[in-house]
Amino acid sequence: MKYRLGLIYLTLAVFLVLIPGAAVSAESRPIQPKGLFITPPRQYIDVAAGSTTTGTFTVGNLNDSPMKVTFSVDQFSLANYTYDYKFSAPKEDWVKISQTQLDLPPKTSKKVTYSILTPANASPGGHYFSIFASTTPIEGKQVRTGLVLYATVKGKLEKTSQIISDKLPSIIFGQSIPLQMDIKNTGNSHFFIYASGTLSGWFR
Repeated sequence: MKYRLGLIYLTLAVFLVLIPGAAVSAESRPIQPKGLFITPPRQYIDVAAGSTTTGTFTVGNLNDSPMKVTFSVDQFSLANYTYDYKFSAPKEDWVKISQTQLDLPPKTSKKVTYSILTPANASPGGHYFSIFASTTPIEGKQVRTGLVLYATVKGKLEKTSQIISDKLPSIIFGQSIPLQMDIKNTGNSHFFIYASGTLSGWFR
């Protein structure tokens, strides 16, 4: 009886030791990404009127089969409040890609060059483009990815903003203050804004 009980304990101990090890091994296996990628996702570049500026990006094929990639250029703007990108055919035909198509073998990437041909009469400030890479895999559904290109023409840059409206309750309970504020970019170029404030009053 003691022998059988000892054998049961030994079997249970081996079971408890082996199972967690197997679980950790399964969880530690990395997930292999698939598809088409482009990097970096955005670029900020300064250009001069009447000049040509070059840049590069990398496009890669993470699939197990070859991929034919085509490139295109759009201009973009941002929708108010939601900040969704709105793409349209280029009104300013400035961006030229060194090649319109690219054959990528499986698990490979390649660096691609583009040029920004800025006309002499280009207005100072921000001009925004997007370079798209697209492919149609075996399933037949087009896959598209892109990078957004913030081109700033050198010159008189106006980085100004204006508070359009603000909303603050007259009476506040608790430790948080629900302040709402609309700020408009009144300049000619993109910039990052950081808002801060101070609280003053009877108990301050």
